[in-house]
Amino acid sequence: MLILYLYLTLFLASNSAWIVHSFLVTKSKLPVPLSTTVANSDARRSGISKLLFSTAIVEQPSNPSSFENFDYVNKWYPVSFSFDIPLNKPTQVTLFDVDYVITRVKNNQGEDEMYALLDRCPHKSASLSEGRVIESQTEGCSIPKFQCAYHGWSFDGKNGTCVEIPQVLSSVGFSGVAHRSYGTLTNGVSVPILIQQDIVWLFPGGNLEKALLVPPPPRVPELDEPGFKMINPFVRDFPIDWTLLIENIMDPDHGVFAHQNAGFDLYTASKGNPYNLTESFCDNGW
Repeated sequence: MLILYLYLTLFLASNSAWIVHSFLVTKSKLPVPLSTTVANSDARRSGISKLLFSTAIVEQPSNPSSFENFDYVNKWYPVSFSFDIPLNKPTQVTLFDVDYVITRVKNNQGEDEMYALLDRCPHKSASLSEGRVIESQTEGCSIPKFQCAYHGWSFDGKNGTCVEIPQVLSSVGFSGVAHRSYGTLTNGVSVPILIQQDIVWLFPGGNLEKALLVPPPPRVPELDEPGFKMINPFVRDFPIDWTLLIENIMDPDHGVFAHQNAGFDLYTASKGNPYNLTESFCDNGW
């Protein structure tokens, strides 16, 4: 009997997680906290409640962090500098593995404006970024049209409405005359987009009404003041996770050692290009 008791004890210890799991499956079809299930089971009276209770606590998920419920899509995201987007041409940008087609045009006042659609033609799912941008005047405003390169379907850059299907005889194109309605299934998906301080911001969370409910993109106050300007802005793609970028590349201390020459050089230290580091102090620190 003693040998059998020891064997059973070892068996229970090595398979305690399996016992807890089996109990949950057989006793209840509803998700129940493990510690509550064990406390109410017959195991407490059998002398193994402490073992199972300890195992249950280990297997319980940790408290969810505040980021688990973070709404990533209902935010504004920078996708490019405005001067990197060709004028009156479609350009593809990708955000959260979703492709968008954007374009930059000049309005009637000569100012830059941005327009964006989901980079997918509703006809055959071709990429609108492979097509073209057609300039047009709508009620005195210059609003571009994205035209698909596959069959020529064209979409209003402001709201995504399909405004021309060349294969339909009654289509009037961009003559300014009210076109026929092709139905909502022929429309593209418009995406809120704006330019702020020469940076293009995209809102992937829905239409303009939703975008107006969230905080606007952040600003750098100094760029709005006279005497301040952006010097040599650039974009560089890294095939790595953003946390690695922040930790290892964006620190301010490595620049004076790794990028001594003019331009964005890579480790050009040599006898001909020594590092000349000067330390200076002011009243409030560095």
